[in-house]
Parts: sequence; structure tokens; C-alpha cells
Amino acid sequence: MVRFKHAVLYLPEIVGSVKYENISFRFTTSGPLQLCNINIEFPAGTFVAIVGQSGSGKSTMMKLLIRLYEQESGRILIDGYDTAKVELYSLRRQIGVVPQDTMLFDGTVHENIALTNPDATTEEIIEAACLAAAHEFIVKNADIIVVMDSGKIIEQGSHDELMTLRGHYSYLYNQQDVKLSGVRSQESGVRRKLN
Repeated sequence: MVRFKHAVLYLPEIVGSVKYENISFRFTTSGPLQLCNINIEFPAGTFVAIVGQSGSGKSTMMKLLIRLYEQESGRILIDGYDTAKVELYSLRRQIGVVPQDTMLFDGTVHENIALTNPDATTEEIIEAACLAAAHEFIVKNADIIVVMDSGKIIEQGSHDELMTLRGHYSYLYNQQDVKLSGVRSQESGVRRKLN
């Protein structure tokens, strides 16, 4: 295992190149390799989709990038900086990962967007939504209510539809200005996970 020894390097503002060098990973010391000698480079400014069968290691690669997991061997470089040697906060504050199972937090769309910056102004929230190409989507779906259970969408629709369908509902995702649509595609998950 590559041990993250008291990392002291502060990761400066990320430009965006990412390189996996000879990365191998397994979940347990005696288990099979999940990733074996992965070598791949993503130049800064490119949009990349990692696709593959279930269990092929797509999510694991992302978790290694933000150091939720420790690789068995190899290193991951962001703009030439070894992620194992950088201060964790300076790494994670600059990277957003959208997991397969999108989790939403109780509260408003505003609160979810401002999760890492609770003092953000409305203008900053709208700007973030616009940068993520989500503002139009949010405004367009303002009349949709999402019923949540432990952060997962269990029902969606208008208030009347849900009352007729369920008789009642646990709680609303958002009771303020804008209600987020509960479209179940991963694309919508990306838009919901702005921060």
C-alpha cells in the first residue's frame, strides 16, 4: 500500500492534467487486484468519460484520485503533483466527483449548491448553476417536487400527483423558491452535484 505520510505540500490551483502511473489497487490485502498497472493520462481542458462494465474499477479510479482509497502501488499526479504527498484539503476542495448513486442533502437547491461555501450569495449560487449548465434546468423544473428518503429520490412529480399517488410523503427536498426535478438519469445527477 502507498501510505499517505503526513502530506505537507499544498496543491496550488489545479490546471487539470491527471496522470495515473502504474496504479494497482485491491480492496483487501489478500483479495484480487481491482486495478492492475493502470497507465493513463488526461490532458488539462479535456472532457473524459470513463466507461466499462459494472465492477471494472471506474468509481475506484475516482476514489483513488481524491484519496478515499490508497493505491497498492503507483502514483497519481495532478499537474505533476503526487496526490499522496499533497495536503488533503488542498486536493479535495478543488475536485468534485459525482458518484453513480447521487445523494441529495436535506434542504434547498441553494443550500446544496452552497454546501462547501454556506456564505455564498444568491448571485454566486446562480453563477455556479450557470457554470454547471444547470440553471435553466433548475428554473424549468421549479414546479417539480422530489420526495426523498435518506438522500435518495423515491418519488417525483407535482404536488397534486404525489398527494394522489402516495396519499402523503415523507418530506420535500425543497420548500423554497426552486424545487429540483428528480430525473433519475446520471446526467441530472451531475447537475444536482454542483459542489
